[in-house]
Amino acid sequence: VHSKVDGLKIFKKVIVDLVAPPELAFPESYKSQMIENGFEVREYASIEEYLQSGKVSNCWYFTRLQLERMGDEIRDRENDLRKAVTFQKKWMAELPEGTKFYHPLPRHRERPVIPTFLDDTPLNGWEGQAINGYFTRTIELALVAGKLGHDFNGAGLPAADRVMPFIKEIP
Repeated sequence: VHSKVDGLKIFKKVIVDLVAPPELAFPESYKSQMIENGFEVREYASIEEYLQSGKVSNCWYFTRLQLERMGDEIRDRENDLRKAVTFQKKWMAELPEGTKFYHPLPRHRERPVIPTFLDDTPLNGWEGQAINGYFTRTIELALVAGKLGHDFNGAGLPAADRVMPFIKEIP
C-alpha cells in the first residue's frame, strides 16, 4: 500500500480514500506525502461510513490486516476492526457501476476483507492483478540478472530525475 504514496503521481488528478479505524490508519507521514504530491486525501473510519459519504470510487484497493504485528490492545479489538474494513453483501447495490476490487493476496484464510462470495463477480480485479504481478516480477528479475536490457543504448533519465531517496527521515 505504501508504494501508492508516490506511485500514483503518474496520474493527473488523484483522490485517495483511506478507509480504516484510527488504530489501523495510514501513518501521518505517508498522508502528508500524498498531500505534497497533490493528491486529495479523504478519510473514513469504516466501509459503511465511506459508502454513506456518497463519494464512492469505482476502484478499491484492499490490503490484508496484519494484526499479528500489533499489540494486545489492538488484537483484543480484532473483531470490531475487521468488521470496519470487511466488505459485506448488503453493500453490493451501493457500488458504482464498473467497480473493481484489488488486493495484493494472499487473503486471510478465515476472515478475508474481500470475502470469497466476491470471487466470481465482476468486482474481482485481484486475480488479474496477481497474474500481472507474476509477469512484472519475472521481468524485474530478468533485468536484475542481466538477461534483459543489457543491449539498451538509450540515454535513460537525466541524473536529476533519477534521484529519489529510498530512506527518508520521518519526524
